[in-house]
Parts: sequence; structure tokens; C-alpha cells
Amino acid sequence: MPSQKTVKPLSAAMIRVRVLRRLRKYHSKNQLEHFALFMGGVQILELHHKGLLAHRYGMEQESMERWTLGRIAKEMHAAGVRPDYCELLKHIVEQRNFIAHEMLASDALLRSLVKGPEGRFSRKILYPATYELEQLFVLAQWCDKYQGWDATRSLPSSAELLTPFDSR
Repeated sequence: MPSQKTVKPLSAAMIRVRVLRRLRKYHSKNQLEHFALFMGGVQILELHHKGLLAHRYGMEQESMERWTLGRIAKEMHAAGVRPDYCELLKHIVEQRNFIAHEMLASDALLRSLVKGPEGRFSRKILYPATYELEQLFVLAQWCDKYQGWDATRSLPSSAELLTPFDSR
């Protein structure tokens, strides 16, 4: 008979340490590389969640092929995935949509007007969004390891997960 894993509580401090470790890969990157890593990370998260919905909640992979991250977040909530995680995911969807559709265009326009280097405006948006994305990866790993997708135990509240520079 397989042994049950002892569930290890996950504190906000533990999450912060893991997130800061994960953020190291962004440190030596310029703005465009950081943007690419962020968008790639969102894609990986999207694929992970499609797999979760297929394997744990019995949804057909083929039916999810063209789903956006926003649709995935709604379906995860409807399937009963823990509401605290779904709320954080919903915020990442909003951040990703803004970054993908508005941030680069706004930054390019600003640079063309002032003829300067890459703008700080977009970094103020991209850094907190990246922090939140990496938080989701840490939380998803914990939920995978301890079958925590349906439970509400051992995760800090959303208020404890906010970044120091988050405006929420």
C-alpha cells in the first residue's frame, strides 16, 4: 500500500524565498528578454493547467486546444479548483492581457516620441506581474505535490502573497 505524503504547510515566507530563487533567471535580461520569459512562463502555466483539467477533472484535451488562459481560469473555477488559486490566476490573466496587448505598443510609442532607451513604465508593470507569475508556479508545484487543488489548507491568504510593489 503506498504511503501518504505528509502535507507540509506553505507559509508566505517560504513562498517568497522560492519565488526570489525563481526570479534569478530574469536578472541579467533586458526588457524584451524579460517580456519573452514572462510570456513563455504564462504559456507553460497554461499547458500545465490544461493537463490538470484533463487528468484530474476529466476534460477532453482536444476540446481545450484553442482555449485561452482566461477560459482555462474560468473552467478551473467551475471544476472546483481551490478559489484562492483561481483568484490569483485571474489576476495573472489580466496582467498578461495588458502586457501582451498594451505594454509593448505603449512603450514603443513612448520611445519613438522621446527618442530614448527602453522605458521604465513597462518595467513597473512587468516586474510585479513576473513576481505573481512565479508565485503561481510555486503554488502549483505545492498543489501538485500534495494534491492540494481541491483543498483550502496550508496556503497563505492572498493578502500575504502580495508583492511589496503591488498596487492592489
